[in-house]
Amino acid sequence: MRGRFLIVVVLVAAVGLASCGSQVQHHAVQTQSTQVSNGLFGKLHWLVAASGLRKIAAVAGQGYVRKYFDTSNTTIIAPSVVPKELEGWTAGYAADVKSLAGFNSVADARGSHRFVLFDPEHWAYTPLAEQANPLSTASAVAAKAQVLGVNVISAPAVDLSKVVAPGSDIWDGYLSSGIVTAYAKYATGIDIQAQGLEGRPSVYSSFVSRAAAEARQANPDVLVYAGISTNPSGQQVSAATIVQDIEATQGFVYGYWLNVPSGGEACPRCGIAQPQVAVAVVNRLVALSG
Repeated sequence: MRGRFLIVVVLVAAVGLASCGSQVQHHAVQTQSTQVSNGLFGKLHWLVAASGLRKIAAVAGQGYVRKYFDTSNTTIIAPSVVPKELEGWTAGYAADVKSLAGFNSVADARGSHRFVLFDPEHWAYTPLAEQANPLSTASAVAAKAQVLGVNVISAPAVDLSKVVAPGSDIWDGYLSSGIVTAYAKYATGIDIQAQGLEGRPSVYSSFVSRAAAEARQANPDVLVYAGISTNPSGQQVSAATIVQDIEATQGFVYGYWLNVPSGGEACPRCGIAQPQVAVAVVNRLVALSG
């Protein structure tokens, strides 16, 4: 996901990631939350970047952030040195990796990070050869993760279809080209980066449903997340609409990647961050019984 740093679930046992060419074998995964009283929000699992939490804290306070995100349902995408304000949290931590070469930095974070968020996209951070070959890339990621003893949540961007299935609609190409299948096969979890559709809940729900089914066909044990964003590529989307997306899809995903992007090299069109939208989404979900 562009313009962020996230992840939010705590998978407790180490996952035995298979070497290249063989499917990942999963150990038991802890899915029970340490927090069950925060309505629908507390029943879901969340991926969120440390930078996103910092933006939310700027408008709602650090106490608010800790109240809702310091749980076993949260995996935080964070640097190898965990920010001081997040030290000692119950939440898990994940390293943000965008290419196979990026695994070189994961060794420094193994003490605190049990997860890697692998985020290949059609951008300069992921080599073109890795973009174009989802199956071999996903297999290589699994092998590297096995050596390091970390779990992988893959988040292949929809725009990879521009390389894998050139000339097709990017959304259709994403589902028909084997991208989802490849990354789901070799990972503990997969994030469906559907946030670009979130302004149209029925379309968003249909796409996430199809992608989730495809992922589970490739790997019945994979944990499926769906992407949501406060301002996907600069779009203005209300908290009410995002909550509609979540209500429509919660039945077939494990959780959500909550993205609070800012404009920059990784997301030139994102514009000014909208953390107040994230706060409104959290508050609405807390008020819902699920």
